[in-house]
Amino acid sequence: MRSIPKPTDREEWLEARHPFWNASDAATLLDRHPFKTLQDVISSKLTECNLDEPENTAMRRGRHLEHAIASWYEDETGIVLFEPSSMYVTGHVCATLDRRIVDDESRAIEIKSTKKTVAEPE
Repeated sequence: MRSIPKPTDREEWLEARHPFWNASDAATLLDRHPFKTLQDVISSKLTECNLDEPENTAMRRGRHLEHAIASWYEDETGIVLFEPSSMYVTGHVCATLDRRIVDDESRAIEIKSTKKTVAEPE
């Protein structure tokens, strides 16, 4: 596995991960992605990166709430997290980890938001 710097600009980040399979693509393999099909992903991989695709409501919600959810998780569990400045690549797969654990960098935390009301982190 190798690490590459994670761009802070959204368009640069989309371009950097475009050639690779990622978590957003993986759900299409099992027909579990709510917005994309496997055919959509394959078509995307065979063409140039489409930077004109706007963020949808779920993407914006996740981007705005990620830090707050991580902070809430830290308060509830006492586990200290940090946001990696790298993306991780192995073969044809690229991972952009949301957070890693300060005292155990072998583990990662994936942060998701939902429209559902929740009382505590899962």
